[in-house]
Amino acid sequence: MTIGRHLILDLYGCREAGLLCSDRGLIEVMGNASRKAGASVRSIHSHEFSCLDTGEPAWSITLILEESHCCLHSWPNERFVSLDLYTCGRTDPMKALDYLLSQFQPEDYQMSFKTRGAKRQP
Repeated sequence: MTIGRHLILDLYGCREAGLLCSDRGLIEVMGNASRKAGASVRSIHSHEFSCLDTGEPAWSITLILEESHCCLHSWPNERFVSLDLYTCGRTDPMKALDYLLSQFQPEDYQMSFKTRGAKRQP
């Protein structure tokens, strides 16, 4: 059975506001984080949208990995990022945590880590 590892981050008060406004910068950070976890990037999709409340620009970005995916949603005006790094095989998304924190420099964050697919079927 395939076992996945899922790192889920909510990053509040990100001090690197310029990074949050750059899809190119966000993609670079996501790619580096994925590689630190031991994963290989296969494709990238980036979508800019307007926040419903403010009309300010925001981004949704997905990296398809050989080993699963990395998804990020960025709201620069709120200095908030939500990020999922889900991998399988011999990868470990926790190896990317310190890197992600150093890049976004959040004032606060919430993290959860889940093992996926671990329940054995009868």
